[in-house]
Amino acid sequence: MKNKGIEEFKKALSTEDLMVTPQRLILFKEVCSNERHRDAEDIFIALKNSGKNEKISS
Repeated sequence: MKNKGIEEFKKALSTEDLMVTPQRLILFKEVCSNERHRDAEDIFIALKNSGKNEKISS
């Protein structure tokens, strides 16, 4: 499921002429890692706690 989801995400980005970047993949994986609804701040905090937010500008 995860690889299929990532491949579909990459295809969607390509369809919209958007680059697949490490930052977009990090965000996509974080959003998909939890089934509950979260706002941007919740996602930012989760990334901060995991140490992955250093690669993403705010």
